[in-house]
Amino acid sequence: MSTVFPAVEGFDAISIAYPVFSQSGEIIGGISATLDPAVMLEELVWPWIVGTDFGITITEKDGPILYAIDSSQIGKMPDNPLYQDYPELLELLKQMMEDRFGNGGYSFINPGESQTVRKVSYWTTAGLHGREWRVAITKAVL
Repeated sequence: MSTVFPAVEGFDAISIAYPVFSQSGEIIGGISATLDPAVMLEELVWPWIVGTDFGITITEKDGPILYAIDSSQIGKMPDNPLYQDYPELLELLKQMMEDRFGNGGYSFINPGESQTVRKVSYWTTAGLHGREWRVAITKAVL
């Protein structure tokens, strides 16, 4: 599985490839698929969170946001100017890249609003073929 790259079709993509072997074990070809992770993850995640007050963000380890409830954040890196006024969030993002799982609190704006709210986040790691994605569940707290 690749890291995220700009596909010629105009979206950020990942590619998954797998060799095809003959009955004797010789490589005779391969198959590959190019996917838009935001679209794929939307199909998987949305049914679990629709109607709840939880958010989910999926980030490539040391890479961009692959999926977020706030679609304007998809493709952004932690050094994006959007996050620079939120030092707790920056520290949490750094911790998420270093630790395979954990939790923490931070302040940030809610999607579609201008008010800053306190949030808590719990994350874990999902991986495939040596690539790691951080999967974080967030919720605004009082």
